[in-house]
Amino acid sequence: MKKRYLTSFSDPACGAIQNAPQYRNKNRIHAQARPASPRAGAFFVPAPRVSGTTHAPQAGPLNTETLRQAENCSKQSGSPARVVFIALAALFFCVAPLHAQAPATQPVSIPAAIDRGVKFLEKFQSPDGSWGTGRETRGTEIYSMVPGSLDSFRIGASALCVMALREAGEKSAHDKGLEFLLTAPDVKRDDGALLYNTWAYIYVLQAMSEEILHGDKDPRVLEVAKRNLKEMDEYSTYMGGWAYYDFDAHTQSPSMGPTCFGTAAGLVALFEAKQAGIEIPGKLIKVATRQLEKMRLPTGVFLYGADYLYHPTLPANRPRGAFGRTQPANYALWLWKSKEVNSQRIKEGLDLFFKEHTFLDMGRKRPWPHESWYQTSGYYYYFDHYYASRLLEALDAGPAKTDDASRIAAHVFPHQEEDGSWWDYAMWDFHKPYGTAFAIMTLLRCEPRTGDATAEAKPAAERSPATRSAPFEKEIEAFEAADKKSAPPQGAVLFVGDSAIRMWKTAAQDFPDQTVINRGFGGSQLSDSVHFADRIVIPYKPRLIVLKAGGNDLTAGKTPERILGDFQAFVEKVRAALPDVRIVYLGSSPNPARWSQAEKRKKANGLIKAYVESGKNLDFVEVWNEFLGPDGKPREDIFLKDRLHNNADGYKILADAVRPHLK
Repeated sequence: MKKRYLTSFSDPACGAIQNAPQYRNKNRIHAQARPASPRAGAFFVPAPRVSGTTHAPQAGPLNTETLRQAENCSKQSGSPARVVFIALAALFFCVAPLHAQAPATQPVSIPAAIDRGVKFLEKFQSPDGSWGTGRETRGTEIYSMVPGSLDSFRIGASALCVMALREAGEKSAHDKGLEFLLTAPDVKRDDGALLYNTWAYIYVLQAMSEEILHGDKDPRVLEVAKRNLKEMDEYSTYMGGWAYYDFDAHTQSPSMGPTCFGTAAGLVALFEAKQAGIEIPGKLIKVATRQLEKMRLPTGVFLYGADYLYHPTLPANRPRGAFGRTQPANYALWLWKSKEVNSQRIKEGLDLFFKEHTFLDMGRKRPWPHESWYQTSGYYYYFDHYYASRLLEALDAGPAKTDDASRIAAHVFPHQEEDGSWWDYAMWDFHKPYGTAFAIMTLLRCEPRTGDATAEAKPAAERSPATRSAPFEKEIEAFEAADKKSAPPQGAVLFVGDSAIRMWKTAAQDFPDQTVINRGFGGSQLSDSVHFADRIVIPYKPRLIVLKAGGNDLTAGKTPERILGDFQAFVEKVRAALPDVRIVYLGSSPNPARWSQAEKRKKANGLIKAYVESGKNLDFVEVWNEFLGPDGKPREDIFLKDRLHNNADGYKILADAVRPHLK
């Protein structure tokens, strides 16, 4: 069937795509240059409806840069009529969206947003454990074949959801999704031109590798991992690396060159497989890495794909069209210790990511691939942010790293939908699961962690995903194992929080008239108590909860306002399951080791106390003054040698303060 292409302006600043006749051969982005096919449903509708909402082009505000580009276009046009047309086009493409971008009710904090995202995945999961059905369409779906392409999308999206739920600490939907992946048949190439199956192989391999790294001993996990590794090897392009189209020769070993982002994702999955102890063919890594290195341009960004080597000025290859895909490419090369990437180049790439982010915003939720400025597509959005968040591993700890994490989160957190999902490119009903999975994993990596000092001492590239994203997983699993052997009684008093709770070994003796459960895990932040509430709070159905956390949060760079938000998230999450439970917050106490944080600690205490006083069934325990000596500074005699943790006398003060609140 003869291929049809859209036409547009010849300058990337004047139009969204370059598919004018002179670009219809090698100089094209194949996801847009697609044949119309009755079986594929590959046709265009100018104003699609998604969930009953008409979406205007998603380009962000009209700004001086946009006006400058439109002016340049008008100067080139030479026609008054065309000048008017271009001006109207600029307004059309750059006007703010007609629908509200933010949900009507924003979550109070990132942990609350993550929790809402997890709940969306739980609710949206199909009975067989997968995500997405391929039964919903808007008439603008990407070029695909039925049912093979849909199988690839379903398997790939489900693998991402399993990864996200694993990292978020959710078990029920995760286990069901994992079972689906272990029993589903392998996806196959469904057409000579299409290689969507490579995405499924990549993310299933990564998901299985992470299961192994988390200690899953099911032999099927390793078997599925090895099968998908074999398929990745089989479907690598003739020059190495991975693509998802083969419009040229339709050969068994794809005849088109690899894309930088597909190759990067593949290399990340291979790295985690190697971490999990799976033997990886050396040649597979070598040729893929070499191709990715060759795609790096002197500008510091990466070509869209190897086939565009001689078209460096293609809009997609210019910095504003390539800075998003540069993040996964840099990350993959850094993992495999390429000489082409170092910490300086990584930081430069991230700086460009933030500087030119508007062009990613323009593409988000656009219905057609590559029709936005500099050929940006919607489906880059959460993909790019996910790998950008993983790039934080390559940066030295410090304010700059914390700032970058906050900036990444700021481009993801506000876009959560009312149903708890995130999405960037409408694609049957697969877009919300994969977008939500990427967003959850991104936000988890942007949460500062201080829990595992041993892990932090290791080089970042040598740490497993389990260590990076869930440093307290082993402690939580130990609690769960103990619960299976001897389930704690319901209606008890539950102590939960950081090391101040974990080291309170005398809690049962201090409150002999109460049934006490201690679920403290050292080094944790308040957000971690939110994160694991489904596993170490809610299942016990306690009568009363004593929570102490927040000190580590300040050390990690969080503000008192953020600590308040995380406490509100804890209350919100627990009360959703246990509406009548009483929650007692044990206020932050001063200590000699962190006396410099005194003002911030007092401010956090004040914010939480005000919130507690305005709420129902909430208590605040104030212990600040009891920990001070006559000189107004923390007493040295109530702390261990580290001058941070309480000794027996310190815990006696806490016990006396908490006791009246347990009645």
